[in-house]
Amino acid sequence: MILQFLGHASFKLKTKHTVCYIDPYVSPEVSLEKADLILISHDDFDHFSEETIKRIETPETIVVSSPRVCSRLYACQLLRPHFTKTFRDFSVTATELFHKGQPYGIGFIIKAEDKTIYFTSDTEFKESLSKHKADILIISVSGTTTMNYKKAAEFSIKLQPKIAIPMHFGKIEGHQHDAEYFKELVEAHNKTEVRILNKGEEILL
Repeated sequence: MILQFLGHASFKLKTKHTVCYIDPYVSPEVSLEKADLILISHDDFDHFSEETIKRIETPETIVVSSPRVCSRLYACQLLRPHFTKTFRDFSVTATELFHKGQPYGIGFIIKAEDKTIYFTSDTEFKESLSKHKADILIISVSGTTTMNYKKAAEFSIKLQPKIAIPMHFGKIEGHQHDAEYFKELVEAHNKTEVRILNKGEEILL
């Protein structure tokens, strides 16, 4: 499985059979392949872009999200916390999202090709969330509407994934040093490898 960072909090996961986007919010000049599956955590503008969705969807594309997003899209499958849906070779479970402005948002536990990925989205720190199990943790570190890098590091240390990938920093919120401080704290406490990805960078999971 290939994971590509598209910037801010947007990612693409690609297996042999499926192209999946998570919170696609991508500038128009960037070329994108068509999607089989689109996961949207909540309707903040930097996570839910109808313009980007129109560019990557086909009549067969499945969009999965929370109630507020699904209310704005013609075709959208609703997924609530603790429930799971299966799409081709992907299993997707919604997690709770603790965000003052997003009472109905969700995070995602994604299973594909014997890997488990936890995409936290913009959640605040909650002990209950650290009970999830994941090989790869994708976590927000900006601290404006999400965990700051210290809380994100604490969360990652509790979860103990093999790989942690900071997101949600840069032009919109947070700074590069939030990701760097996160990496320093996490790698000082356990064997988790922190990967700070550049926009457009791909890694093999």
